[in-house]
Amino acid sequence: MVDEIDMLQSESSYRPNLEIVMDYYFRFNPQNRCLLTATIKNFSNPNLEKEARFDLTDFKPKRNINLIHTDNINGLVKQKNESSNGENKIVIAYNSILQILSIINNLSTDL
Repeated sequence: MVDEIDMLQSESSYRPNLEIVMDYYFRFNPQNRCLLTATIKNFSNPNLEKEARFDLTDFKPKRNINLIHTDNINGLVKQKNESSNGENKIVIAYNSILQILSIINNLSTDL
């Protein structure tokens, strides 16, 4: 799965690696590969025109999802983890490896 393929296309720092990423992508069976983006752009590679495409514009979650904004992610994760007593899943979407590692390091070792 290649996430944020639109960023891979447009960001100059990724451009040198785009060809390598796509070479790996096409090595996988079509049923076992996926490109994901919220803002699809046109591709120059004609092989991508043959890929299955799904637009998920009317997605409605089957359960309640709480979106929480914070300026202290580590404190919030610790608080939510302690208050859930392991009964609920906590999913965090974060695009910073350093912050992800910081969150992991702040969790209790039994997790």
